[in-house]
Amino acid sequence: MIYYAPVGSINGLKLLQAKAANMSCVHILDMENKSYTLSYITRYLSRDDYRAIQLFYRTQGLMVKKDNPKGIRSIKDLSNKDITFINRNQGTGTRLLFDFLLRENAIPESSVNGYNKEAASHMEAGIAVLKSEADAAFGIKHTAHLLDLDFIPLFEERFDLVIPIDYFHMTQVKTFIALFEQPALLHSIKDYTGYDLKDTGSILDNTHL
Repeated sequence: MIYYAPVGSINGLKLLQAKAANMSCVHILDMENKSYTLSYITRYLSRDDYRAIQLFYRTQGLMVKKDNPKGIRSIKDLSNKDITFINRNQGTGTRLLFDFLLRENAIPESSVNGYNKEAASHMEAGIAVLKSEADAAFGIKHTAHLLDLDFIPLFEERFDLVIPIDYFHMTQVKTFIALFEQPALLHSIKDYTGYDLKDTGSILDNTHL
């Protein structure tokens, strides 16, 4: 049995550090070198004691109401005070990515109307847009597709799985990892809007297992 808790990427690494979890999904963009995961393993953990496996890529962007009544075209439109926004919670890879995109576009956080209003999940953020509680939210394309929202793509991010080496060779963990190699599973996931399975299952460091 696998127990899953949506705690965010940073908290996931902290739980691994405290040995309170056996594995963690991580999607954190390093703003300095514009790469994913490995630098954060070094920052929070001991890289030699962990393995990172690539799961998939997914498209992040702005979720807006159907037919985009506010005419939002890019992240720069969020500085328009007539547009309300709902953010993701701190510590999530999505929040860190949004902050990175703001910085890349020289947009002050204070100029985004709703920057400090947080949603605990992509679905919660999307529902806020659907219910007109916000004009836009930053999240994944798949959620926009499920809620029949319009979507403005901004970034393709990598989504990884980090596992302590002590657990990596356990039968249960290997069985779980093998799920990502099953042709039937890959066939079903490939039709998920906003996901790309290129390089799924590859090890992201140079250690020979």
